[in-house]
Amino acid sequence: MRAAKVSLLAALLLLAVLAIAECAESPALQNGTFGVIEALDRGTLDSSATEDDPLHIAQEGIVFVEANEGGSILWYTSSWNASQSRVLLERALVLSGWQTRSTEQEELLVLSYAHSAVAGGGSLYASFYETAEGSSILIELL
Repeated sequence: MRAAKVSLLAALLLLAVLAIAECAESPALQNGTFGVIEALDRGTLDSSATEDDPLHIAQEGIVFVEANEGGSILWYTSSWNASQSRVLLERALVLSGWQTRSTEQEELLVLSYAHSAVAGGGSLYASFYETAEGSSILIELL
């Protein structure tokens, strides 16, 4: 059972790295279409970035950046460090009906939703990565 968890975590981390690399190469991101840098500089959320947020996080300092074509992988940036982002994201998702399935000691934040029609899945896996500006959050919906 432990080996399966480790394998799952390794696979999710690999997917996270690949998704972040793909998003970083995106022409839309390089052209500033999503307004992420401006939002972090101003300390406010860009309304064009939050209108399309499939999870409707609405947490100051956490900005939706991009999703894959199927909407199963979501990328957010945060002006907070990784541990603060984890707490804020978890609180925002719990308030919108998600239930925590992981402990604070686990690196991966795992939540489930009773109604699987929300944002493409009934399970949510979030990974947090430190950046120079705060942190990057990669979410996978299953």
